[in-house]
Amino acid sequence: MLPFDQEAARVAADIWSAASRRDRQQLGDILIASIAVSRQLPLVTRNQRDFERLLKASGIELRLLDWAGVRRRSRR
Repeated sequence: MLPFDQEAARVAADIWSAASRRDRQQLGDILIASIAVSRQLPLVTRNQRDFERLLKASGIELRLLDWAGVRRRSRR
């Protein structure tokens, strides 16, 4: 779990201002994306479509990884 800090807030504001009215209703996705972007981390999600829409609207760069495509390491 990563904190929502000042840099993430700046990124969230950029995403929010570029997002459509419909996409602004997904505040949780905006906050999650902003934390990943501010730390230059990939975002692992099963819901790539919503994040892709935010990325396209805002022009931010964020690498999305499909949760279904990530293999779990076996425990031994």
